[in-house]
Amino acid sequence: MDLYAPFVRHVVAPLHALYEGNPIYSILRELEQTQWLSPEELRRRQWEKLERMVRHAGDRCPFYRERFAAAGLDPARFTLEDFQRLPALTKADIRKETPRLQAEGMQDVRIRQGRTGGSTSVPLEFVVDERSAQRKGACALRHNAWAGWHPGDKVAMVWGATDVDSTFKLRMRNLILDRRFALDTLRLDEAMMHDFARRMRSEQPRVVYGHSHSTYILACFMKKHGYAAPTVKTVVSTSTVLADVERAEIENMFQCKVFDRYGCEEVSLISSECDRHEGMHINLDHLFVEFLQNGRPVGPGECGEIHLTDLTNVAMPFLRYKVEDAGTPTAHVCSCGRGMPMMEKVQGRVADFIVTPDGRVIFGVSILDNFTAKFMGLERVQIIQDVIDHLIVKIVRGEGFDEKVVRGFQDRIPEFFGKEMRYDLEFVDEIPREISGKYRFTISKIPNPFQEAAGRAIGRTPPA
Repeated sequence: MDLYAPFVRHVVAPLHALYEGNPIYSILRELEQTQWLSPEELRRRQWEKLERMVRHAGDRCPFYRERFAAAGLDPARFTLEDFQRLPALTKADIRKETPRLQAEGMQDVRIRQGRTGGSTSVPLEFVVDERSAQRKGACALRHNAWAGWHPGDKVAMVWGATDVDSTFKLRMRNLILDRRFALDTLRLDEAMMHDFARRMRSEQPRVVYGHSHSTYILACFMKKHGYAAPTVKTVVSTSTVLADVERAEIENMFQCKVFDRYGCEEVSLISSECDRHEGMHINLDHLFVEFLQNGRPVGPGECGEIHLTDLTNVAMPFLRYKVEDAGTPTAHVCSCGRGMPMMEKVQGRVADFIVTPDGRVIFGVSILDNFTAKFMGLERVQIIQDVIDHLIVKIVRGEGFDEKVVRGFQDRIPEFFGKEMRYDLEFVDEIPREISGKYRFTISKIPNPFQEAAGRAIGRTPPA
């Protein structure tokens, strides 16, 4: 039994926050109460925050003053329809217009620098005011608690490069407060996974936290090499889409439930599962989330491209930010009783969708669940669509691979992707990860289907 964890939770962590002047725990208490408000009250509060942010952006940001004028939006008085006429904020806008997106007159406000490479090699830089960062941190603690993860719990991280051991100060903080150790997914190999599995056995972490697919790879590796499940109480997956087959394998290995969540560096946590696992609660305390297809809102059960408005970051407002992911909203009301709206799932990055020659749009996660999961002996697979009627299928052979797999692919590809789809199978020793340490299962190099006529086909079911 880890006797130090409750001491950190109730003493060390609150005292550290008090020492730093960080109100994260008072904000957390507020968020723990507001989550139980009615959907109508939460929506009312969300709209008030949106109105304040739009007025602030119009008053302080040259970029938005021009954009509001061009769209005919009066920041002092506007409707939802007015707001939806505002053009999406793109990553290209942020890179080009960073100085004009930052709010003027913020000299007395503490600012944090942010940077993300996302799923490309082109970095995106932004700033966040300290108060916004504290609220985002408190929200993460609230959603951690849904999964049974509390301050002080030992955490095994399956992540890209981390800085927990980069300086003496950070090493001491990690030893006393954060209590994390990491498997660096940027340098993933068998020796490192063996070391990590053995360390999990000795450290006995309460939480496994990491990239969804990387955690799945770790679970498969531990199963293959006969490692017993450590005394993990919860697994929190994020950063990449969690497929059903991956969830099942992770839960089977660690003998506990997976709590999936969705977020990004730019705005932090967007949505996450609670202990009922009926979908993902959207973080409307801090975000205004839109699901759009061809620029128009979609209904429940339809997939749309996700646009985010940050309701807290006054240093650099993000209004209708096109995050380049797609997801499906739902009208389902979770049995947990929380008033936050829900989404079914994140379908993936827009560039992860395969568009078939006959106009169907197939989600990468659907391919994993309904196509490649049917074949044994595959260590890893990546499908790249370079033109509308051609796929490059990269395969890393695994244990039990034989020529039946090749014949199975040859039979299944026309059935799943259509008879017009051509393909080449490439057998490789390794499939490289992205600069972030994440692994992309599908990559499409053709135009974004949400901006094309093909986008109208989203929601059509691929062959089972």
